[in-house]
Amino acid sequence: MRNPLLGVSHPREGNTIAVVDTGYSGFLLVQRRIFEKLKLHQLATSVADAHLADGRVIKLTRAPGSIRFDENSLTVDGLIDTHQDVSETLIGMAGIRRLILTVDPCRRILLTDVCANP
Repeated sequence: MRNPLLGVSHPREGNTIAVVDTGYSGFLLVQRRIFEKLKLHQLATSVADAHLADGRVIKLTRAPGSIRFDENSLTVDGLIDTHQDVSETLIGMAGIRRLILTVDPCRRILLTDVCANP
């Protein structure tokens, strides 16, 4: 995860784990502490409604950022969302739009490849 406007990344070294959530149409949803570590709160943020599966509507704070998929040498830009009740990092359909994902339950891995025509 990266804030390209202020040159801040999280984590500074290594990778992070995110849950792929195909029911989330957004880009990336992170905990408030990560949003602040990326200094996204210092940018011009916006607010968007999120409609949850249980029928509730919550307000998400969002700011521009990027995700780097190191194994594919791919960087994708989008709006990173946060909310006070977020407990895990979710990557949504907008975040994986340039990837082909293959779930291999036998080996318990997720394989990725870059789309030829995004």
